[in-house]
Amino acid sequence: MPQAIHKKMLIDFSGLAFMSSAMINKLILLNKSCKAQGVALKFCNVSPLVMEVFRIVNLGKLIDIQGDQEVAVASFDKKGWFGGKK
Repeated sequence: MPQAIHKKMLIDFSGLAFMSSAMINKLILLNKSCKAQGVALKFCNVSPLVMEVFRIVNLGKLIDIQGDQEVAVASFDKKGWFGGKK
């Protein structure tokens, strides 16, 4: 990942119905890279099925997952929400 400029990354999962184990691994690696570079990573619009997969692999404990894009963007500015859940 090139050096971060904006220090915030939001991934919108709208329309995603399936998540492979390989992609989950990529998201975990992305989270690790973001933390190392001081980038706040958040997900939004995660379907219930994909959210269940995230719950099973405890991804929700590593990455801040918000309901929709508007809430996710606003949460970047809230104190204490940098790089994941506390």
